[in-house]
Amino acid sequence: MDANNHRFKFLPQPLVLGDPLLDSQHDDLLKCLHALKALPPDAEAYRCNEIISELSARIVQHFEYEESVMQQLQIPEEMLRQHEAAHQEILDEMANLHLNSMLDGYASAASLVPKVSQWVLNHHLKFDLSLRPFLEKA
Repeated sequence: MDANNHRFKFLPQPLVLGDPLLDSQHDDLLKCLHALKALPPDAEAYRCNEIISELSARIVQHFEYEESVMQQLQIPEEMLRQHEAAHQEILDEMANLHLNSMLDGYASAASLVPKVSQWVLNHHLKFDLSLRPFLEKA
């Protein structure tokens, strides 16, 4: 199935890259963010922890796959290194989020959503969309 014809539940069409697995993973990341946003203010901390943990695991899996795709596409070395460095920044931020939660508990889901959404969406806009031309040529 052509990814451009596939309708994702959370991934808007302008953000679709054209690689079915990458796009599906992006949709899953947005699904986690949506679940976090949908938590009621009085949701128990363990539910927030579950969603953040699932999001973290999906991010790691996604970055591993995305980096393997970038290597297969033979994108320019500097572009690859910058993209990998951006991945590491997000992984570091997620690790800090988890460490802080062990000390102080998670902040409210309402305060986490903008921060984590910004990491995911800014990365997609700045780095992932630049992969589209390489994917179209492949």
